Amino acid sequence: MNKIKVLIMLVLSLTLSISIYPPVHADTEVTDLNTPYDIRALFPNKSIERAVRQELSLSSDETVVTQEQLDAIDSLFIRENNTQIQSFKEFSSLKNLELLVLRGSSDIKDFQSIDSLPKLNDLVLTEPDLVSYAGIEKGSLRSLEVIAPNPRILDLGESMLEPISKTNITRLTLNNAGIENKHINTLKNNQSLSSINVSNLQPRDVNSVGSPLKDRLVVQGNETMANKITAFEPFTVFTRLTSLNLIDNPVKDLTGLDTLTNPYVSLDINAEGHNSNQFNPNLPQISDFSSVVLDNGSGIGFVLHHAYKIQQNPMLTYDETTDEIVLNLDYITAPKSYDPKTKTMKNALIAPERVESSKSDTNPLGDYSPKNQRYTYDENYSLKSIRWNREDLIDVLEKDTPKKLQTLHFRFYDDGSPYGQQAFQILIFATLPEMNGSDVTVHYVDNNDNPIADSITLSGHNKLGQDYTTLKQTFEFYDFISATSNTRGVFTKEPQEVIYKYQRKDAAPVIVNHFDTAGEPLAESSMLDGSGKYGLSYSTHAVDIESYDLIETPTNATGTFTQEIQFVNYIYARKNSGDVIVNHVDTDGIKLVDSDLLSGESKLGLPYATTSHDIKNYELKETPNNANGIFSLETQSVTYVYSRKNAGNISVNHVDELGNKLADSETIDGTHQLGKPYTTSSASITNYELLRTPDNATGTFTAEEQIVTYTYKRKNAGNIVVEHVDTQGNTLATTVVLEGNNKLGLPFKTESVSIKYFELTTVPSNASGTYTENDQTVTYIYKRKNAGNVIVKHLDDEGNEIIKPEFISGLNKYGLPYETEAMNSEDYDFVSVTDNAKGLFTLEDQVVIYTYSQPVVLGVKKKPKEQIKKPLISKETPAEVTTHVLPATGVAPSYIGFGSVLLGSMLIVVKLMKRKEN
Repeated sequence: MNKIKVLIMLVLSLTLSISIYPPVHADTEVTDLNTPYDIRALFPNKSIERAVRQELSLSSDETVVTQEQLDAIDSLFIRENNTQIQSFKEFSSLKNLELLVLRGSSDIKDFQSIDSLPKLNDLVLTEPDLVSYAGIEKGSLRSLEVIAPNPRILDLGESMLEPISKTNITRLTLNNAGIENKHINTLKNNQSLSSINVSNLQPRDVNSVGSPLKDRLVVQGNETMANKITAFEPFTVFTRLTSLNLIDNPVKDLTGLDTLTNPYVSLDINAEGHNSNQFNPNLPQISDFSSVVLDNGSGIGFVLHHAYKIQQNPMLTYDETTDEIVLNLDYITAPKSYDPKTKTMKNALIAPERVESSKSDTNPLGDYSPKNQRYTYDENYSLKSIRWNREDLIDVLEKDTPKKLQTLHFRFYDDGSPYGQQAFQILIFATLPEMNGSDVTVHYVDNNDNPIADSITLSGHNKLGQDYTTLKQTFEFYDFISATSNTRGVFTKEPQEVIYKYQRKDAAPVIVNHFDTAGEPLAESSMLDGSGKYGLSYSTHAVDIESYDLIETPTNATGTFTQEIQFVNYIYARKNSGDVIVNHVDTDGIKLVDSDLLSGESKLGLPYATTSHDIKNYELKETPNNANGIFSLETQSVTYVYSRKNAGNISVNHVDELGNKLADSETIDGTHQLGKPYTTSSASITNYELLRTPDNATGTFTAEEQIVTYTYKRKNAGNIVVEHVDTQGNTLATTVVLEGNNKLGLPFKTESVSIKYFELTTVPSNASGTYTENDQTVTYIYKRKNAGNVIVKHLDDEGNEIIKPEFISGLNKYGLPYETEAMNSEDYDFVSVTDNAKGLFTLEDQVVIYTYSQPVVLGVKKKPKEQIKKPLISKETPAEVTTHVLPATGVAPSYIGFGSVLLGSMLIVVKLMKRKEN
């Protein structure tokens, strides 16, 4: 039952809400202006809903709107990013909307739904997602501004602008559109377009907009321009140009202005923003206007607006001799104008009709002309300067901004133009020159004319004739008395002084007391009077009180007089006596224990008592006379003298490894040494080094005797190297090394050896000696013994000597090998030799016998023996061989006889052959 009731209630509530807030769709025709609608249903897009709420001043809780409220909205601003607005139909409930600004990015792709806003004249889109301008001709737009469009639209090129050419748009602004000059011609079909603002347009693109339909051109520079407009000449192609805005472009050259044919041209250059009165200091300064022809006699001229500031020094000057401010115009080359009287061109610059002052470049303050305004001209009647009386000019300027004036703003006009006074206008922003007055010095002194604060100087720099005001200052410790009459005035050329006089206030007294530690007064108190001393410093001091010392100086012993009474309390205590220092020393005055200190603080005249100490290893020897006494002003010393007890002696021994005594023992006396440390040391023993240091080498004297034993070992010595060599240094026997380990200083002895074939020739001087630290070499030198000679004989087969015997000397050759050779002779044939033809030299002589035979030829007499010329040479000993001659007689060898027989036979055969021939 309850569920049914709840269901009925929900149905009734829903029905009621539908009847109260009927839904309205964006394309629904609404007839009842007072019918309430839910704003959330009208504008599903939250960005649009918030903008409408803001326009209607609706709170977040209000949801109901009427068509009457919606029709009252003629402009809507949406400044949100990522609005997700996709179509102009989403604004169709706003039938009277004339201006729509979408400063945030949107998702609008084209203008097909622009007819949903029939009265929309002005549309501003920032970063839209446009891909086409198709459908834009359906609307009634008169002004379109697109800032930073979708980069994809740049690819459309000329087709992007074609739909715009079919509209009645009169003002088109495409910022950062990336349009090229070839695309601009597409707009020539738009007969209504009179204002184009293309912020990226470069000088080379100017000709692209040179359509005869254009009579107004805005080419404003911005930071993204690659090349800004610097000259007027590119604009001479505009045949119908009547208004040219070159704001923010750094124009430096006006050449070409005299070629235009329109009867009236308005030119804005070198200004900032849309107001030509604003000065941009970063733009060039034009001073040559000779190309400007205000009237050429044929009805052609210009209105030139130029915000101008000249940097020449000085532009405005102050003439102290005449007290005038001077505007110098020497730097300006004036425009030309036709003089109908002389029918010639003349300088068009004449005297200004008014001078405007301004607090800033953009805030004019009035058209007040000062009195006594004078002009100077050159011989061509060109205005060269304007002079004003300083006080008159300042008086005019001070009517609005007497204290903050920074610049003067001048306008010059040419009355001779057929177009009136606006034919030529130049704005000059000029800073007032320095007009220095003298300084005003403000002094603050007491009634004795002593300064109580630093003087203040009001600078008169650039303030001549201006007001000054000084201040009466308040000082904590002073009351103001009087001041000079010129506390306010005007800066003059003469220095001025302003004096403020003050009197110091009275202070409360300072009371000085002297107390002991119990707070009892020890001396009479004193008082320091504070009359006329407020803020001054005071100083107090302690007093001398017998038997007392100052123990506490108050923190306010020195200070400053105040308006409250101050008490300065010095605290004293009874004087201290000297301390009693109790010393305990040995007989040499060396301290044995820390001294005892009996403090003398507050004890002057009191008795003291001291006692001796029980000190280990010591016994009291002397008790001082002042062991007991009285504290005095001086420090006292009480000295107990102790002597050290006797100890056992220390015996120091030095032995080798076998316990043999190496040096005399030492005895260290233990008298009065008990408990003292002792130190022993090893001895320096020749050829020995310490092997072992005893554990008790250092220690403490005891009551018993102690033995300290150092053990040494003999040091290592260098080795003894024994060599056996011949006279040429050749080793003959094994070298013997006598090790020197543990032998330093010991004796050594060497001997020669028996070497076969050799005998000792030299016994070295160090054949015996002592081991030293270095290696020693003992060299025995031997020579080879003499041997018997070798006698070589050459005999015939009958035992006769053919040549004299050869002798091979055996001197120093015992044991050496020898070798002999047979005789080389054509007359003898070798037969034999003894076995010892080669061998070793021995102690005895040796004979080697070579036997030869002489060949025999039959029937031939033996030739007489010839002398043998070729010597015999022994391989061992190159001895000279003696030449021998064979004897004339004797038995010929057998082979000689055989040769003789053979020769005789040959002769018989030859003889028989000759007979046969005959």
